[in-house]
Parts: sequence; structure tokens; C-alpha cells
Amino acid sequence: MKLISESPNGQIFLCQTIKVVHVEFGNMFLKLTFNEFSQFAAYVKSIDYVFYLAKNNHAQNRKKIVLNVGFDDLYLVLNEGEFLELKSLISLNKHNTMLKSNQIIGSTLQLN
Repeated sequence: MKLISESPNGQIFLCQTIKVVHVEFGNMFLKLTFNEFSQFAAYVKSIDYVFYLAKNNHAQNRKKIVLNVGFDDLYLVLNEGEFLELKSLISLNKHNTMLKSNQIIGSTLQLN
């Protein structure tokens, strides 16, 4: 396994032997093929999180960014800070630094 990206709350490993990518973020763990990882990364990068923060502002759930992970009734829910960190993590920068404070103002990280 080769570490290809990390952040304060996550890491991504590449396993060339079985051709999979392991994404660990908070209390989430995804085991994806290379193609699935590329699709997941493109999906996350395409999300207009500001739109969804506003759209879901009055929703009962605390975390307002809801990501469909390809299964019926199974979603990843993130707050703004978590979403920005995940987006940075999947950019595959091996040594992601902490997010700038202006990127997480108003967001509380709630990762287990």
C-alpha cells in the first residue's frame, strides 16, 4: 500500500496488487477501483457546496452537504469544513496542509 494523499482527518492509499484505492476520511472508509475513485473525485470536485449549504439551511440535519455514494438510501453527510477537507484530500496532494481559517469559519468539524 502506498500513501498518496493525507489530511488531518483522512488518508488515501493505493494498492497496486489488487488495483484499488482506499479512502479513509473521518469515520468513513471507501474501497474503490481506480475508475470508481476517478468518478468519485470528479463528483466531489463538481459539487457547488455553497449552493447546498443554502438549499439545506433549514433542514433538520446538522450537516448540510449530502453526497450520494451510489447506493439507494446511503449518503455521506458533511459540514462545510469537512467537505473542503475531503475535496483537498482527493486532489491527491500527498501532504495536504490544514485548511486556512477563512475556509472553515462557521464550520465545526465533527469527525469520529
